[in-house]
Amino acid sequence: MKVRRLEINDAQTAVMVVEQFAGKSISAEYMREFLSNPANYLIIAEAENNVAGFLLAHALQRLKQNS
Repeated sequence: MKVRRLEINDAQTAVMVVEQFAGKSISAEYMREFLSNPANYLIIAEAENNVAGFLLAHALQRLKQNS
């Protein structure tokens, strides 16, 4: 099994992941924009050249407290 973060060049794979796992259609252009943002993460697990699962995450900026 191979785990990797999708990058802008993987937009078509990202479209397939959304269609396969969420049952929604989304444009490759939108996915390129999404993947180009370093705060967005789409991580997939591949087994035998097939997507077996995914993780979608967003980095959130937080305020730091002064101690």
